[in-house]
Amino acid sequence: MEAAGDVVFRLNEHGMILSASAAALELLPESNDVAGHFLAEFVPKSDHPVISAAILQLTESHQASRIRTRITTQAGACWFELQLLTYSNPQSSPEILVIGRDISTHKE
Repeated sequence: MEAAGDVVFRLNEHGMILSASAAALELLPESNDVAGHFLAEFVPKSDHPVISAAILQLTESHQASRIRTRITTQAGACWFELQLLTYSNPQSSPEILVIGRDISTHKE
């Protein structure tokens, strides 16, 4: 999970965080307890529709998607490119893998 990107999250099909990479935990303001929170809680409200639409599209089509959104970090809002993929966990329940890279130096 650590080598995949700047931030990595496992979500349930509703966008709730199941786990996060150590790098993601270091960046987020509530780094000790993100499990059980929705990923949308860590983006500015104006970006909530982007996250919601990507998760809905992914769960309906099972097609990977890529979005650009801001994530609220301890240093403030930073731009990330997120790739969202769906898969079935060992219990055959759908989960979402979110792999992100910081593009804040490329986007203003």
